[in-house]
Amino acid sequence: MLNFKLISLIPFLKGVGKGHDFVYNRSVMRAAAINGWGYAAAIPVSIAADKVPEEWEKVLPSHILLYKKGLIFRLIRLIHNCIALRRFIHKKISSDRNVIFIESFDPSFLFALVVALSLLHKKHLEVWLLYRSEKSCKGFKGVLYKRLTLLIHFLVGRKRLKILADSKPLVAWFSSFFRQKVYLVPIPHTNLSSRVSAARKRDQIICWVPGRQNQKAYNRLVISHLSKQRHSGRIPLLFVIGERWKLQSIEGGVNVRLIPNVLSADEYQYWIQASNIVLLPYDPALYTRSTSGVFVECICAGGIPIVTRGTWMASELSRFGLEELSVDWTSPGLLAKIETIAGSLPISKKLTIMRRTYLAFHNEDNFSRYLRGIANLPKTG
Repeated sequence: MLNFKLISLIPFLKGVGKGHDFVYNRSVMRAAAINGWGYAAAIPVSIAADKVPEEWEKVLPSHILLYKKGLIFRLIRLIHNCIALRRFIHKKISSDRNVIFIESFDPSFLFALVVALSLLHKKHLEVWLLYRSEKSCKGFKGVLYKRLTLLIHFLVGRKRLKILADSKPLVAWFSSFFRQKVYLVPIPHTNLSSRVSAARKRDQIICWVPGRQNQKAYNRLVISHLSKQRHSGRIPLLFVIGERWKLQSIEGGVNVRLIPNVLSADEYQYWIQASNIVLLPYDPALYTRSTSGVFVECICAGGIPIVTRGTWMASELSRFGLEELSVDWTSPGLLAKIETIAGSLPISKKLTIMRRTYLAFHNEDNFSRYLRGIANLPKTG
């Protein structure tokens, strides 16, 4: 019987509940278990050990170094990664096939992987890289990614380097960019815990602004503009937003409730279930092809997302006749439109169909099946 092992490298993990890295890689671990594969993961040494699965080992440089500027800190991080990756991968090779899986990385980390691979016996090694955005592969950084990918080709062999993406537009773009087959994978982290449930209220329309959108200039402009608009509708609007926004309710406008910037898993689930509307004003220049995990989770949780025209999210909504949910954030009367959307039965029915389709595709079981296909292993079940 062929032994198969997945070795995840998670250099940007900042902790539980901080960013997508934790929930995504937890789903990768679960998919490996579904397939009966071995599993191991390398994470930064700064992460609290009691907060992550026991299969995740603290060997990579502290995530705090990511915020340090200057050549000396970059060199420290690079050298630490080179040494740590070589040791960790060497220690974890234990099967006929060992796949190094990375879903979030930068050119520096990819270079460290190249160095580590050059010092390892590669007969039983493969590399799978999940690319999330074509914007990161343009200009000088794009040249780096392409050259480093070619080096990995050279080190492990072309058939043992697989490139993955999580949207069809990205698959098409990266297939052209790398001039090789790119594999589509579902977004796996859509399982909601049964520990938390929240009913959506009818006496107010809760509009949640999830994540760290305040760190993005485009999103800040949109939400700040919206929160200052007058609203004289029948049902009051409540914007639920992180404390860093420092927004306030205004008389005759929307109400504002500030919540912690970083939510626990239960808090996150509560708001995605309790919100009538989830506001996702992402920059179309960055999200023409790139996916949004929050968007997928919102659909799977039965929520109503409102997104920017010209984004991947907008194209997904249009597949189900939900063009009303893709908006121009500067258009007059948008708050009134949000109130109408929140109470629309036709929109609710279309979203139910979309939710059913999404739940069938974006889940850990299907993700595990796609990974088996990429590995060219027979299907199970």
